[in-house]
Amino acid sequence: MGHPGYRIFDVRVDEASGGSGYISPGDRVDVTGFFEAGNRFPISKSIRIMKNIEVAMIDGVSFRDPEAAPKRAGTIQLLVLDKQYEVLDIASNLGKLKLSLRAPEADELAPNAPTDTGDTFLSWLKDSEKKVNNKVLATS
Repeated sequence: MGHPGYRIFDVRVDEASGGSGYISPGDRVDVTGFFEAGNRFPISKSIRIMKNIEVAMIDGVSFRDPEAAPKRAGTIQLLVLDKQYEVLDIASNLGKLKLSLRAPEADELAPNAPTDTGDTFLSWLKDSEKKVNNKVLATS
């Protein structure tokens, strides 16, 4: 890709998880995760992992063909920084990821917005684990 400091993170997609023919390379997406209640989470919850992430490729293809009919993607590749990659990897191993296409105007409104590195998600994750651990200690 030629972007120093960036990596590609693969997100498998289907009709339910987003990307079913309407997301293209160059678009920007928000990544949301769904985490089920259990040993790690006190309640089931959807939470935004990161916002405004660039789509680098769809099924390994990095260009838009305006003539081509939309097709269902199997994998969407996101262009992310190393820290973003680590956070997305944690989230994808703990829950189900979903992509939502951002409106182009939303990107234009905040051209100098700071990069979302997933800190809000990591704080939620830490708080959730703390609540579960406290609950386990209280019942011991």
